[in-house]
Amino acid sequence: MVDRVPPLEKVLDGRGRWTEAVAHEAERSARRIPRLRDVVSLGMLGEPIAITDVEEIAAVDRVRRAVFGGRPAPTAPPASSSRSLADPAV
Repeated sequence: MVDRVPPLEKVLDGRGRWTEAVAHEAERSARRIPRLRDVVSLGMLGEPIAITDVEEIAAVDRVRRAVFGGRPAPTAPPASSSRSLADPAV
């Protein structure tokens, strides 16, 4: 996928979006996969979206586990607090 950045940018046509957690991971991975820098620097995915609603965090975690496997994220904070997906614990 990384070698296909120009076609991806064309397909997204300014409509691409990502979360803070995905943006953070892309930045970290760009150290090993330099082409990822293009995805970050071109801004084709816009400003990262912060997911802070506890129920949305739980829904994202369920999708993450269903698609990629792995263990559940640590227990969600109480409903009165919020947390960003960019937190390392997620």
